[in-house]
Amino acid sequence: ERFSDFAGLLSQHEAVPVKATNGVFGAAVNSVLFMHDHGDMGMTMEFDSCGGHGEGGGRYHYHMPPLCLLRRLGGTVPEDTAWWLRGEDGMWPAVGVSAGPIGVALDGLPIHG
Repeated sequence: ERFSDFAGLLSQHEAVPVKATNGVFGAAVNSVLFMHDHGDMGMTMEFDSCGGHGEGGGRYHYHMPPLCLLRRLGGTVPEDTAWWLRGEDGMWPAVGVSAGPIGVALDGLPIHG
C-alpha cells in the first residue's frame, strides 16, 4: 500500500500542460520537491548522499535522482553516491530494478524511478 493509492489516483487523470514554477517541476512521494534550477539565484554543486540539498530558505529538494528514496522503494541505484561527479565510471548500473513511480510532475504524470 506504500504507493498503490497514489498510483491509482494518477491513472485516473489526464496530463495537463503546465510550466515549472520557480524551478519546481514535481513532487516525490515523500513530499520533497523536484527542481531543475534555482532561477536567478544560481546553482550550487553541493548535494547530500540522497541527491538533494537545502536552498537559502532551508527547503530541502532534489535536483537529481533521489538515491535514498529509490533505494527505499526497492530500485537499483549506483553504489557511489557521488556518481554524478565520476563521469562514465560512476554511472548507473546498466541493469537493475525499477523503483516504480516515485512522484508526480506538475502536469499530473507520474515520475518513475
